[in-house]
This record gives sequence, structure tokens and C-alpha cells, in this order.
Amino acid sequence: MPSLSARPPDQHLTACREPDRRPFTFPMRILLVEDDPVLQAVVQRSLSDSGHRVDAAADLATAAHWWRVQPFDAVLLDLNLPLDAGAHAGMGNGLALLREARARGDKTPVLVLTARNRTDERIAGLDAGADDYLGKPFELAEVEARLRALVRRDRKSTRLNSSHSDRS
Repeated sequence: MPSLSARPPDQHLTACREPDRRPFTFPMRILLVEDDPVLQAVVQRSLSDSGHRVDAAADLATAAHWWRVQPFDAVLLDLNLPLDAGAHAGMGNGLALLREARARGDKTPVLVLTARNRTDERIAGLDAGADDYLGKPFELAEVEARLRALVRRDRKSTRLNSSHSDRS
């Protein structure tokens, strides 16, 4: 019985390339709110390399300003953040920023990225208006996949809502 290595290769199989398994991506404008400069740089670089535009804020005051004046497809939000960029700034909570955005009617999808990963903390984040919650440490590929899912769902919902309002 001939061994497999002695058989000639199947020309059809070797000529076919493996299908591209990378997910379809669409460019997003993302607000990254993270005060750790190393983590901020890594996440910003990874998302930028994937074709997204990323604006990074390291404190709550800067993030609040940008979120009010710029349209974003999604927000990546840490929870333990300085109140402002001052050297003696106190610490604040990203959930307050999230609640403020939701109170003014902002429906931008929000993915919380934080070291606060107990069940009660995740529930508090989701109840405050987060669309998803991911504890640190995390994989960058998972962050991007979750962003794609959130924005895809948001865009689909927006299209459905506009098509229903057109019929009214």
C-alpha cells in the first residue's frame, strides 16, 4: 500500500488558497478614554492599524468635551480616571460620564474596559448604560470584535428605526 507522501499532490487542492477568514471591517471613529499611557498607546495603535480613527482622552474633562462636540461610532471607556489633566487632579468615575451622556440622549455604543471586574461592578456598568463590559487584561482582537458587533448592531437599529419612521 503506497504511503501518503508517495502520492502526487491533488492539483485542485494545492491551487486553491485558504479563504480569507478576517472579518469584514468598516472604519469607525472611536473615542478611547484611558489614563494609562502605555495601554492607551497600544489600544490606539492597534485600532488605528485596523483602519479606525481613534481619539484618545486621558481624563474625564477631555473625554466629556470631545464626546459632546464630536460624533463617534463607539466609545471605549475606562472607569478609574482623573477628573482633568491637572497635576493634582482628583480621581473620578467613568460611569458618571456615561450616565451624563445617556441623560442627554446620546446612544453611542459604549464598551467599558476596566480592571473593575467583579459581577456587581459589571452589573453597575451595564445598568449605567454601557452596551458591553470587558475586564482587564483583555485581548485586542476581542476588543475590536466587540466594537464591530456593537457598531453593527447600532447601525442596523438606526436603519430599522429610520425605515419605520419613513412609513409613519
